[in-house]
Amino acid sequence: MLENVRIRLPGLSKSYYFKTVLMPGFSDAHAHPQVVDVGNGKWCNSLEWIAHRRLKVDESSLRRDLVLSEKLAKVTILLSLLNGVTLLSIVGSLRANAMAVKNIEHKPRVVLMPTLMRGKGWSDFNTFVRFHTSLNGFENELVKMGVFIHSISYTNRSDITQAYNYSKKRKILLGMHLSEGISELKKAVRLLASNKLDIIGVHCIEDEKYEEYAVKIVHCPVSNIYLYNRTLKDPKKISCFGSDWPLLIGSVLNQYRTALRIHKVSPLFLLRKATIGGYETYGMRWDGDLVAFDEDLKKVVKGEVNQPVYVFVNGNAVVEERGINNLSINDIERIKNELIREAFDKHPSE
Repeated sequence: MLENVRIRLPGLSKSYYFKTVLMPGFSDAHAHPQVVDVGNGKWCNSLEWIAHRRLKVDESSLRRDLVLSEKLAKVTILLSLLNGVTLLSIVGSLRANAMAVKNIEHKPRVVLMPTLMRGKGWSDFNTFVRFHTSLNGFENELVKMGVFIHSISYTNRSDITQAYNYSKKRKILLGMHLSEGISELKKAVRLLASNKLDIIGVHCIEDEKYEEYAVKIVHCPVSNIYLYNRTLKDPKKISCFGSDWPLLIGSVLNQYRTALRIHKVSPLFLLRKATIGGYETYGMRWDGDLVAFDEDLKKVVKGEVNQPVYVFVNGNAVVEERGINNLSINDIERIKNELIREAFDKHPSE
């Protein structure tokens, strides 16, 4: 964190003066860009929620619509940048998310984590492997590839074990939704036949020994509280934060604000998890990644800010004067709302 600083980055002809700078910016360690409807809240656990929720959008049909799914991913990327996110991990549609990252000019560092799950519109392990092995030259210092298991209950066991073994062999990241209202850590240990899982666990709201089994926790308090009326109690277990449903509940900054309200720890501890935490979890560099605000440091730490004035990724200005290519956050929000309406119109649930 820097206050009242003038910065000149390599390759830039001019210097910039800012009141507050965070280096790196916010890291969103878990985002579903194709989620535009989640149904009602207040369930006991994820099994109950998925089995009984009533969605107005057919998720399977939407994910098979690669054009619309790519547009949703692009909007997620742009809104993330405008809200100060310099690292974004995206789950969901394998091809749509990859196309969005490839085709969009301005982007944060991205970790692509395509989701493996049973059912139409989702990928299985073999589909993922064919895609991953075809990505010659796709990964670089800004883009990294991993794989995401939807859950122990909704992904085929063979896909889970094969993906886990593949991730170890290829040294890629593996994450999964874990312990959302039911204790699943020991089940994961038995299924994966390892006492050191070395995976990324999303949600993890049950009181289990995650650190003992090398599970790094992505904390999503807003969606946890909405769905289950509770969240992870011990903030010391948090590795980083995830927006979860960025098109519905906003950026990871909203998760940080919620964490400040419910966890009685130092704001600086939580701010570190909301920034550097995601980089450490995903093993990404943050050279040249920063967000700059025209508010005082105290307001930034308290989450009492809206959006940064400038955002730099890898030393390049991707947000300038709160905009991207002359588009403001309000412009992108309007596009987002249009795309969500299109999803409801084109892919209604029966």
